[in-house]
This record gives sequence, structure tokens and C-alpha cells, in this order.
Amino acid sequence: MINEADRQSLINYRLEQAKETIDLSRFLIDSGKFVASQRLDKKYGKILRNSYQNRTKGDYDAFVQFEKEEGELMQIEMTDFIKEIEKLILD
Repeated sequence: MINEADRQSLINYRLEQAKETIDLSRFLIDSGKFVASQRLDKKYGKILRNSYQNRTKGDYDAFVQFEKEEGELMQIEMTDFIKEIEKLILD
């Protein structure tokens, strides 16, 4: 069982993550560097959507387990996604 202090810390952490995600999405939109700009291949939009869904499943669904191969594929796809985003942001 989680104690109240740890629970509050987790809540604060998750809220901070959410705010950072919103800030990043605003930056990408304002910079014209988001998926809709067509500067990024549509496959990255799918990778982002799938990774978000898998993260949500892993965090909030009960008894979720991913096979090793699934985890390795997700890791490869997200590494590729992050490299592409970095290229767009740094251009």
C-alpha cells in the first residue's frame, strides 16, 4: 500500500510530466515542427500514438505485461522517433 506522502509525490510527478508534454507540444506546434506540418513522416505519428497507448496501458491497466520482443520494438521505434524530432527541432 502506498502512503499519503508517496501518493502525493506521485500525483505531483504525473502532473509535472503532463505539463511538460503540453509545453513540448505547444513548442512543436508553434515552431511548425509537428506531425501535421508534413515535415515528419506519418509513421512517426503512428509510433507516437502507439507508444502513448502502451504507456497508458502499462501505467493504468491491471496486470499488463509486454513480451520482450514488443518492448524491444517499442524501444527501437521511440529511439528513431526521438532522433527525428531532434533533427526537426535543431534545424
